[in-house]
Amino acid sequence: MCAEFSAAGFRACARRSEADPDSVVVGFDTTLTYPRLCRAAWWIKRDKPYFATNPDSVCPTDQPTIMVDCGAICAALEVATGKKPSAISANQIL
Repeated sequence: MCAEFSAAGFRACARRSEADPDSVVVGFDTTLTYPRLCRAAWWIKRDKPYFATNPDSVCPTDQPTIMVDCGAICAALEVATGKKPSAISANQIL
């Protein structure tokens, strides 16, 4: 997803703790860390525009695991900040 945003002219700053982003975009993220989750909550709490790529709580898999998806990450951020994404992509798993 970061490569797609970069190709569209956006600059990702998720890995730079000193960054002050223009907005927060949440998506499926297998590299999510607790510090990055906390920074996202910090920015959201400070009224940065906040968007989600999809509302799905889990990703389908044939593996013996639950793959936490964007909707579940957003749920954690909502509890921490009291805020929901301004917009969520309409594409979702049926």
